[in-house]
Amino acid sequence: MGAFVGPSLFGYAFDSTGTYSGLLEACALLLIGGAATVLFLGLIRNLRHSRNAAGPIPAIATRSVFYLI
Repeated sequence: MGAFVGPSLFGYAFDSTGTYSGLLEACALLLIGGAATVLFLGLIRNLRHSRNAAGPIPAIATRSVFYLI
């Protein structure tokens, strides 16, 4: 599905405006927004076990990136 939507969207934007710059700026903003959303997820809880078989869950898997900084 993405192999159809992306080229179609970029083709339509280029045909309408003659340039890709506006759509590329929108894609860059969406990329930054998506990355920020992942960074602010916070704690990831393991509902089955408080500890896994190998020991405690590593901090990188249980804390937000900003908590570790």
